[in-house]
Amino acid sequence: MSHSRKILILILVGAFVFRVIGLGYGLPLWVVADEPPFIFGALKMLELRTLIPALHATEFKDKLYFPPYLSYLYLVPFVPILASEFLFFHGSFLDFKNSVELDPSLLFLIARFISVLFGVATVFLVYLIAKNIFASEQSALFAAAFLALSYLHVDFSHWARHWVPATFFFALVFYVLSRPDFTHKKRYLLTALISGVGTGINYQVALSVVLIVLWFFFYDHLPVKEYFKKRWVYGAVILFLGLFITAYLLYPNGLVISKENVVGSARSLGGFLAGYGFYFQKLLLTEPSFLLFIFLGLVFTFFRNRKFFVVATGFIISYIALFYFLFFHLDRYILMLYPIFAVTAGYGLAMAYERIRRRSILFAGGLVCLVFLSMAVLVIKLDFLFLIGDTRIQARQWINASVPENSKIMVMARLMRLPSRPEAIQEQEKIDPSSLRSVDRAELVLSSNNLSLLRYHALNLYSVASSSFFENIVSYSKMRDYQYAVTSGEFLAEHGIDKSFGAEGTVVKEFPGFDDNTDDVTNGFGGGFMKILALPANGPTLEVRKL
Repeated sequence: MSHSRKILILILVGAFVFRVIGLGYGLPLWVVADEPPFIFGALKMLELRTLIPALHATEFKDKLYFPPYLSYLYLVPFVPILASEFLFFHGSFLDFKNSVELDPSLLFLIARFISVLFGVATVFLVYLIAKNIFASEQSALFAAAFLALSYLHVDFSHWARHWVPATFFFALVFYVLSRPDFTHKKRYLLTALISGVGTGINYQVALSVVLIVLWFFFYDHLPVKEYFKKRWVYGAVILFLGLFITAYLLYPNGLVISKENVVGSARSLGGFLAGYGFYFQKLLLTEPSFLLFIFLGLVFTFFRNRKFFVVATGFIISYIALFYFLFFHLDRYILMLYPIFAVTAGYGLAMAYERIRRRSILFAGGLVCLVFLSMAVLVIKLDFLFLIGDTRIQARQWINASVPENSKIMVMARLMRLPSRPEAIQEQEKIDPSSLRSVDRAELVLSSNNLSLLRYHALNLYSVASSSFFENIVSYSKMRDYQYAVTSGEFLAEHGIDKSFGAEGTVVKEFPGFDDNTDDVTNGFGGGFMKILALPANGPTLEVRKL
């Protein structure tokens, strides 16, 4: 086995390890945004025995708000696992369904593991892409290492969300385009197929068409009129549009449209330009080494590989612009650019390494070590945060061990709940009927068989929307004789509740985390490199107060 092959295997193994550590983070709570739709979308398909959610739009409306293909993929492992579990389950199908909804942790772990595989496969594709474009083993290995250690890509490879699978499909398009041995016909029919299927994961993959067009004009630069004579050109267009429309028709509600966040809301030149500054700042604060070599790579390609420079910068600029005009900006939206970023950064580091090596191989090697060590430090801290658990899980565990059984507990923290007795769930329903979630209903149905496991009368208020209720929350807690309250500062502030809730009580336990939801590391760049290193645990800072 060659030396470079051993390095590649080491990079891929490292990529896998960094992505699989902490895979059970937050479970059995659903504290990572946008995970449940894909998993419960698959379960709803099983329950209704359909692969066409559009035929049951009402039933799917509150379960799935993305295209359905990722749910289809989850069905492959879910079906045999759920079938085997039901085979040994003692009870009715309805009881089995409720037990799955009560704690679907195994399904979340399986879906998350699929994201891990997509993430590692994308690292390998980046290696192949860089090798195809630059014909350099060193650039390819550096590119793979950049993506393997990229904070944002490592982070999102943990979750059962569409971002990493969508990025994989984009990287696959990029790989096919970079294959020099493919004919034009094969290249563009394949990319049309891949991007069309990818839209069924998420419609953002459709933006890969911009890369295809740029490649068409700057790499395969034959006279355009000659291409219009080729039937496969029209075939590629029809194939992509047909697959795009198929994904839409299977589930129109998967294309989220609202005037608050898409075309129709106000746009300005200042807002347009601010988008580039927004992502630059996020990368600078969180992945500065990566950002530095992305820019160096662009500089080097400008002088040494102008075609790639034009295609890469053209796509980066277009992608961010299209997201601004068609949607809006969030830090995680940049993830689909990471294959291009990694390929570019890998080339930038390879060129810098070669220039420094001519003077001192020691300094050149030190540079490479420093770059990747600085990236590794952050992802190691990220995995550590996932391993020690969310503050809400820490609080649940402490309560179970330390709070007397039969206590009445008021829970006021985003996405936090405690297993609760029927009377508490019924009490919550009276406060706000729309606040009940599937897990509440499942617990209510199964409670007669599991009362021994329900230690507390826990009023879970994270889903209650009644503002009038929160105006009188302190007097309500006294009137109902609640002995404990679990609170987070962000929840209290959001609902206009004094942060010293129940000031006559005492804080018996605190679980330090973040005080601003934008610092949540599961949802993007968090608060940046230094804040992440200093973060004691992910999740909102919680107080358990004895009233």
